[in-house]
Amino acid sequence: MPMLEAAPGVRAVAIFQEICRRHPDLTVGVRRTLERRVARWRALNGPSRDVMFRQEHPPGRMGLSDFTDMGSLGVTIAGAPLLRRLYHFRFAFSGFAHAHVVLGGESFVALAEGLQNALWALGGVPEQHRSDSLSAAFRNLDRDAQDDLTRRYEELCTHYGMTPSGELFPHQLDGGQAQLGEYLHNWHVDAIAHQLMRVHAGEGRRLLINQPPRSLKSICVSVAYVAWLLGHDPTRRVIVASYSGDFAAELHRQFRMVVGSEWYAALFPTLRWAKETGLELITTQGGSRYATSVGGTLTGRGADLIIVDDPLNANEVHSEPARKRVIDWYGGALVSRLNDKQTGSIVAVMQRLHEDDLAGHLVRQGGWDHLDMPAIALEDEIIELGHGKSHARRSGDVLHPERESREALEAIKAEVGSLLFSAQYQQRPVPVEGNLIRRSWFCRQRPH
Repeated sequence: MPMLEAAPGVRAVAIFQEICRRHPDLTVGVRRTLERRVARWRALNGPSRDVMFRQEHPPGRMGLSDFTDMGSLGVTIAGAPLLRRLYHFRFAFSGFAHAHVVLGGESFVALAEGLQNALWALGGVPEQHRSDSLSAAFRNLDRDAQDDLTRRYEELCTHYGMTPSGELFPHQLDGGQAQLGEYLHNWHVDAIAHQLMRVHAGEGRRLLINQPPRSLKSICVSVAYVAWLLGHDPTRRVIVASYSGDFAAELHRQFRMVVGSEWYAALFPTLRWAKETGLELITTQGGSRYATSVGGTLTGRGADLIIVDDPLNANEVHSEPARKRVIDWYGGALVSRLNDKQTGSIVAVMQRLHEDDLAGHLVRQGGWDHLDMPAIALEDEIIELGHGKSHARRSGDVLHPERESREALEAIKAEVGSLLFSAQYQQRPVPVEGNLIRRSWFCRQRPH
């Protein structure tokens, strides 16, 4: 295991990807065997893990939540034991504490209500919120319920401007770094990577990727690819733009988690960071990743690569001024930020929302390589995966059945409606008037 001996912290999947790069004929089926052997080697030969318990907490950084069964506290009212649970919030720096009685068991509703009351009493919010309150209940949920609970907790923290932390959902932890769920590999990730490698090699300067929500498009392009790019070339300057400052900041937070991990440092040991802000990371060699939003400040900034990630808020899809604002911003402020107009690259990744959204504008403009992956295939096609491999997708095939089955997609369609499903999931936005026959199409003709 020369790679493990040189970099003990490197992940098994990184080793597998490097082996596949060197040996393109290798089958995917050996990955699990490799992971087991790496785990066995690390257990027997890997370095000992140091455990550090932080004793100092910066002001304003961490808030902690938990539930306590009051039956074990011996609290009584008129001689009768109080068999209720207590929600308890504590501010790590000052020791401020707030508690209230929960009318029921441990639940997301109880956590949300308790946290809201605690923050109201505190008069502010910490940067991070840590809790393992629902970890036991979380394990007993099915996958869909786990994903729903994950989403609701993330939205709760986002609403208050906090970063979720800790072991609320144990399956999300991997080597100390919080993940958004278990990674399930699929061919469409290879298709995205192949197109990004073509951009990197200069084989294409404009790439448009359309695919459904929650299908790893932002993780692949705005997080993983930028981390890979700066790891190989720390001089590259990258701008990543999204529809809102909150979404841009969240993607940047996920990027920081990747480049701040031990396995990333082991893969790219010469990369060093000179400056870090909430929206920008700068390398010691002058490269950077800068996060911004549509209409955000770009004066004085240049980029070798520009990534446009979901530039239109789905809530503004029917607003013509909002759609026009995105297109005008792209053509006016953003494209001019390329350091070299001949060699600079732009990657746009988004779900379709409207026939006149930015993706529709770019397709009509022409000159773009287009990776179009609807949730359910509309026709037979061959999709290149790189390294001489391809995927034969047949009409009716589901994009990633392990994550979203045909039945799940049909349920989503029934819930959101066929027009929205056609746009966001099938990447085929339908005009508002649909296929209705309009009176204006007919005219009177005099008989001859």
